Amino acid sequence: MGKQSIFVFYSIILILFSGCFEEIKNPSLLKVSEIKPSYVNNDHAAESLLLTLKNGLILHFFRLDPGLGGGHVGNGGRIVCRESVDNGATWTEPITIFDDEWDNRNIRGGLTEDGTIVLFFRRYDGNNWKPVDLNYIVSKDNGKSWTKRTQLVEFQRFVDNFYEIWISNFTNIGNGRYLIPVCGPKYCEMKIFRVQEEKVVFESKNFIFDYIKNGEAEIDEPYIAIMPEKNKLVCLFRDEANSNYYQSISLNNGVGWTQPVKTNMLEQYFCPSPLIFYEDMSEKIITIATDRRNISTKNDKDALQSQVSIFTNTIDEVVAGSKNYKLLFQMGRPKPNEYQFYGYPAYTKTIDGKYVVIFTESFVDSVNEEADLYQFVLSY
Repeated sequence: MGKQSIFVFYSIILILFSGCFEEIKNPSLLKVSEIKPSYVNNDHAAESLLLTLKNGLILHFFRLDPGLGGGHVGNGGRIVCRESVDNGATWTEPITIFDDEWDNRNIRGGLTEDGTIVLFFRRYDGNNWKPVDLNYIVSKDNGKSWTKRTQLVEFQRFVDNFYEIWISNFTNIGNGRYLIPVCGPKYCEMKIFRVQEEKVVFESKNFIFDYIKNGEAEIDEPYIAIMPEKNKLVCLFRDEANSNYYQSISLNNGVGWTQPVKTNMLEQYFCPSPLIFYEDMSEKIITIATDRRNISTKNDKDALQSQVSIFTNTIDEVVAGSKNYKLLFQMGRPKPNEYQFYGYPAYTKTIDGKYVVIFTESFVDSVNEEADLYQFVLSY
């Protein structure tokens, strides 16, 4: 073998081993795509629920208040849906699936084991700034048709007692049972329900977080992730005291929960609506946070630096303590300005094993708050 051949051979070996060493140094191998526009125009489009059906079709539900007059609150708000047949690369134009005289907002829900879609939402009087009621609609045919609106009369006490009240996404805890948080500031009930003949039927037992009187934890906007053992869950809460997230753990399938404690994620900043989920390929927990740092610092210019932050952890790290979250990657907001970063990320796993994440960006136009949707992809 000549000197040149020997040099090429050892160069190849060095490159191969360098790749191995790089993999050891970065074992997560999580790839984060660039942020790109998802729904950007004059409409006010905000907050999302993403569902991937068994046939691979992705449904994207969100609140839409059309035109320049649309805003954060307004009785023009309606529930719309758009579709993607190519794993979120392109989307159809949104169509309205529910609208009436009120602001229909805070759309949450999920898919049951048999493919039934349940959407929960609240109706709000945008003229007088007060909640009207909590409701749901159901689809048994992949979103082609929907039941009539059903009011959750058992939760009207929430509506009457709280200025802000809504329902979060639900989690499948097995045997046709689903865990869903119903919450208001400093208060949350972990409810269990079944779907029977297109009706949501709640069980009588539930766990209650109640800090209204003592103010120990100003929890709000919970999001639950379930671990592969099925009986182990982690819940993150927004902190209404304009701080970062709380964490609570359940080791018995949502029957009992630990006292909420503060996490180490973006400790110096206020973070709305968390997103947390278990990723089965890496066996990691992924958390996505968006910050409104200008609210914490009381300096509007700091909003220019707000970010999307991605954390990855093992299950044991998260269960062992709320201060163990590890920051992996950060991206600046797509349209930096001195108005608060809206945030509210939502995700779905595509049939090719990637994760589409959509979040809301905001600014103030000539009329009021404007909001658009942006997206990125996580993959391994």
